[in-house]
Amino acid sequence: MKIDAEVHFWKYDKVLTSRLIATNKILQQDYLPEQIVQSLQRNGIDGCLAVTADKREVETRFLSELALTNPSIRGVIGWIDLQSDKAADKIKELRQYSAIKGYRMDSDVTGPVSAEAMELIKEYGYTLDVCLSQSAEISQLQSLIGAYPDQSFILSGGGDPDTR
Repeated sequence: MKIDAEVHFWKYDKVLTSRLIATNKILQQDYLPEQIVQSLQRNGIDGCLAVTADKREVETRFLSELALTNPSIRGVIGWIDLQSDKAADKIKELRQYSAIKGYRMDSDVTGPVSAEAMELIKEYGYTLDVCLSQSAEISQLQSLIGAYPDQSFILSGGGDPDTR
């Protein structure tokens, strides 16, 4: 089975916080599953993982709802604030969506990640996708990974190189 491991869908609105979307006119429109299905089929791709394009919990819910009616979406990598004292409650609440396969976090998180949330991520078999940025504190990232040796981590972004 071939899967596109990172596809972003969104309904464009000006409150999206993504710098890439905010600075690129071509991206300032809706991008939904029906726009990618033919491309996936033409290229022999069986489906995709929908990954949040913005750091908002509503994006996780939006993608999870899209997955209910779009069989090309084989899973969702969502986002929640893992530093929040309510992170574990959010993970439990979002468990209702079977499409969720993991969560993503930025590598430049400066405070402690909720230990209870990390335990639930492991217990539920979710991955934790770490979006590596140019400002990443590698030692903090190593500490997080070292603290959870049985957790599946996915390295994403490759340091967010300047594409200009």
